[in-house]
Amino acid sequence: HLTHDTIGKFNTFLQEQKAFPGEAVFTLCTFNTDYRLTHDFVKIASDPNMNIGTYIPQGGTALLDAMGSTIDSVGKSLAAMPEEERPSKVIVLVITDGEENSSHRFTRDQIRSMVTHQKDTYNWEFMFFGASLDQIAAGIDLGVSINNTMGYTPTAAGVKSLYRSISDSTTTYRSK
Repeated sequence: HLTHDTIGKFNTFLQEQKAFPGEAVFTLCTFNTDYRLTHDFVKIASDPNMNIGTYIPQGGTALLDAMGSTIDSVGKSLAAMPEEERPSKVIVLVITDGEENSSHRFTRDQIRSMVTHQKDTYNWEFMFFGASLDQIAAGIDLGVSINNTMGYTPTAAGVKSLYRSISDSTTTYRSK
């Protein structure tokens, strides 16, 4: 079970981003059979670490509901802000070790449309990380650029490499 590896590497990623110059806000949702909004638009400086109470890997994979609900939540938060206070960049990181099998609110077509709209209209960046070739193909099918879609091995070493890649990619994007 990779729970502690995932929590530790995720929190390391947050610490690295916290050390990067500039302000960043953060929304985290976790999903298994259900979607849970864990941190909603909090400043990364507030130390929104993940723990065993916020990361509970069990059940199915409600990937579509998680993506759709998160896009809606972040979009509403941004729309409620005065334009001059909105962040100049939005990055949506999707990490899954399972294939979609539990969503009931959103369809693939809806998510593809939402992702495309946010990318084309608001210049959001989407990155998709899956633990199998089928999941990588699913990310591309959902509108994520093939250049921003990659796989990882669901092992301790694979999780470490995954979060190293995520941190490097995020830092590069924030630097632009």
